[in-house]
Amino acid sequence: MINSHLHRKFYSLDLLGIVNNKNYIFSDALNDYLIEVVSSDKKYNIKKELVKLIPELLSKTTDLNKTIAPKITKSYFNTEDDYLDDDLFNVLSPLFKKNLTSINETLLMQRINRWLDTKNIVRIQWITSINSLSFKEPLESLIGRVQIGLNSEDEKEVSTALLINDTFNLGATKESPSEELTTELTEN
Repeated sequence: MINSHLHRKFYSLDLLGIVNNKNYIFSDALNDYLIEVVSSDKKYNIKKELVKLIPELLSKTTDLNKTIAPKITKSYFNTEDDYLDDDLFNVLSPLFKKNLTSINETLLMQRINRWLDTKNIVRIQWITSINSLSFKEPLESLIGRVQIGLNSEDEKEVSTALLINDTFNLGATKESPSEELTTELTEN
């Protein structure tokens, strides 16, 4: 399989020297490899030297902004868990940023939920820094997590919850979910 071949040979070959011009065969192989990395439940132990080369390798691909970057972004956000380490996320996040508006808002909110659950504040700060994002129908699960954060004793959790709430206009309040339920029950 070309993916595993590419993966094995990354360290023994000077890929930048081999791929002088944009090449569709190399493009397809790199695309398939990165999709596998962002969406696989296997933890890829990619050497930092290779991670640093990814932007240059991507610059040698055909149709980067039309097909490759959107496919990689979609694969990343379609995956329930986040398998990227910080170095690889930082390298790929510019591709993600350019393509976030094409991702279903439910998938984006589910990813934010996952980042909240894993306390990945850096990625939450990254996504909230993107001005073009808004949610028409916020997930109740995201609002609930934000409400819990707003009521937390932990200052970092409160500030993260405020950031998400304010950025995406979720309308969460410091009122706890149980108080809200009690209010709804007494009104009915």
